[in-house]
Amino acid sequence: MTGRAEWHHVPELPIAVSPLWQWPPRPLATLRWYADGWFFLTINMGILALAWLSYTVFSPTLEQTLKWGFSWVSLILLRNLVLVIVIAGGLHLWFHKYRLQGSQMKYDPRPFPRKGRMFSFDDQVKDNMFWTLASGVTIWSGFEALFWWMLANGYAPSTTFDATPIWFVAFFF
Repeated sequence: MTGRAEWHHVPELPIAVSPLWQWPPRPLATLRWYADGWFFLTINMGILALAWLSYTVFSPTLEQTLKWGFSWVSLILLRNLVLVIVIAGGLHLWFHKYRLQGSQMKYDPRPFPRKGRMFSFDDQVKDNMFWTLASGVTIWSGFEALFWWMLANGYAPSTTFDATPIWFVAFFF
């Protein structure tokens, strides 16, 4: 199949470019664009709130990460496993299992293949779960543990709001 006939969802064209990247600069439009994406009940604020909760409640302290230890590394791995299971699993249930959004925003209206020899476990959901949890989360958690250790031991830079308030806020954008 070629051409547009195979696609179900067609976005409004032309696709708008963020005013941050337009010339000549439009500072008010850029501020409005950031405000619409960050204030107040937006997906970005939800992600920021989840990151803050993960950091303050479910992450090790720098003192704990000075030396490698099973307890703090396993805390990172467990937290990341739970996050992926809840978020990715919830999205899978929402979009695929219960189809609560329908096919209104799908680019390809065909259902994704669920069974077949192309999958390691003869099932796409089992494949996705295994490779995400066993490979993806493990590697991601390993990098995070290494970064925590590097921060604690002075091999990676860090900043605080008190030390550099402008840069601290700028990192969010």
